[in-house]
Amino acid sequence: MSTSSFRACLSLAFTLCAAVAITDCSGDPSGGEGSNLRFTVVQSAGCAGPISTGCAIDRPLLAGVDERVRVRRGTGASSLPTNLTFTSSNLNIITLGSPEAPVASDSDPSYFVPVHAAGVGTAYFEARASKGAIYDRVQVRVANAATIDFTNNAGTALTGMAAVNLRVAERMDIVGTGRDAQGNPLFSNNVVVWTVPDTTTVRLSWGTMPKGARIADDRVYLTGVAPGTATVTATIGTVTRTLMATVTQ
Repeated sequence: MSTSSFRACLSLAFTLCAAVAITDCSGDPSGGEGSNLRFTVVQSAGCAGPISTGCAIDRPLLAGVDERVRVRRGTGASSLPTNLTFTSSNLNIITLGSPEAPVASDSDPSYFVPVHAAGVGTAYFEARASKGAIYDRVQVRVANAATIDFTNNAGTALTGMAAVNLRVAERMDIVGTGRDAQGNPLFSNNVVVWTVPDTTTVRLSWGTMPKGARIADDRVYLTGVAPGTATVTATIGTVTRTLMATVTQ
């Protein structure tokens, strides 16, 4: 098939996939519109981890979030090209950082591309081959948060007036997830800011961040310090939600 014919077919595939509102014509939710690549986010809660391949970009990013997108071989390709470059179709919606190139010796070679959700709307994350032709792409939506969900380390949603109980020196993790006005969960990563006014009862921590009264991540550890009750607040922009933490001996 000639290059011009291939490009025409790829363009038609993009159009057909978009028309039926699916991501990958093969049915893979992480697949790009041309099925040549798979795109997943790998930093937000539930998507990170040494054995996780990430989460399909089938829900919006939270406005302001910093994420990493993993790009792997899709179902329609026999190998992952080593010369891909990555672009955004609208820099007002998403901006891309310098990609981490795939390691050929890996069993599943991947690019890792930093992505920043710059503004509300829809844009394409594009992978381009030689001479700038689009090899594959995925649609990325960005939305503001209207509400915040809390989930405990057992995966149980904390509804209503959220509250948790823990003992001194006990640690539990809480996930805060933004939802847009339509109720869609948002990839929230570092946009969620947790604060507690007094660390003598409860201390906040996560990963390598300094332990104390403030953490910026969608997942936070609460550690009981001394008996008492503390109010933990999660903030996303102008949206806030509180969690009452009671500590006993």
